[in-house]
Amino acid sequence: MIQYTVITKDITKIDGNNKLEAIFIYAYIKSRENYKEHILDNLTYEEVHFHLDVPVQTVKNIVPTLYGNKSIFKKVEHFNKDNKTYLKYYFHETYQNFFYISNNLFKLENYSKIPTQYVNQIRGLLLLMKAHCLNGTNCYFFQRKGKDGINYAELSRLFNMDRKTIEKYIILAVDGELIKKIPNGLAIMDRNIYPYYIKKNIYDDIYKDLFNWCLKKNIYPPPREDNCLSIIWAHYPFLSKGIIELAKMNDAEPNQYFKMMRENIDKYQFIHNYLLYELTIRKVKPQNSYLTWNYLFKALNLKLPTKSQPQYFTM
Repeated sequence: MIQYTVITKDITKIDGNNKLEAIFIYAYIKSRENYKEHILDNLTYEEVHFHLDVPVQTVKNIVPTLYGNKSIFKKVEHFNKDNKTYLKYYFHETYQNFFYISNNLFKLENYSKIPTQYVNQIRGLLLLMKAHCLNGTNCYFFQRKGKDGINYAELSRLFNMDRKTIEKYIILAVDGELIKKIPNGLAIMDRNIYPYYIKKNIYDDIYKDLFNWCLKKNIYPPPREDNCLSIIWAHYPFLSKGIIELAKMNDAEPNQYFKMMRENIDKYQFIHNYLLYELTIRKVKPQNSYLTWNYLFKALNLKLPTKSQPQYFTM
């Protein structure tokens, strides 16, 4: 089961020479929060070192710089247990501006396309960029264009970081397919950082299917709009988790089971109620790699809602 963590956009107030690693370490500390009591009192420096592959001394240098940041912690206390000194973190119950991440962000194997020595900085960069993205999206739009489509000077001022450092990490993230150039801006393509507020309703799963399919195809997904999703859901109620369940019942691997269903379409007619199948056979591929609801509905021969306004959330 996927576990989520709420990250405050006030991570933009974290500063220092190891800013990106500090943001990443804070996100990991936050992921260990007890959400009933909004505290954490069982995490040691050594555990952070072990789980994130950050040198212990670096952890010891970074964490104390986060103590006084009242926007990310209510307070941090020291306490003794078994003749050892531990930290007790107190988190805010709510945040005014926030976004969600999957805790898979902390799994090193998910970032194999990035040189190991830069993985933590790149993940910190993605979190920092997300905090500056347009609400309800994973997109940052430049105020002025750069020479190759990226305005590094603007990012340097925005992130309060050295331009050459930013340029190096952005290039690594683009090459690693975690960031994509879009007209007038950049889009985060890491599926562990969510562009939408996780709403608990019937459209969650259909949007997740569409969102993940887009990222696999290196396409930027449309912003979440429930009025559009309601029409999609009416025509395509079969979900990826349905295939996973069917595969499990037949002791098969999901991708192989899906392939078998496609090869035996007469036997599995209901597959036409599966959005990802229809996207594949209809060869949905927008030219600019940015999927809009208008393009998607035309490709699926559906009528677009007359009042289709982007739903942006304070995140």
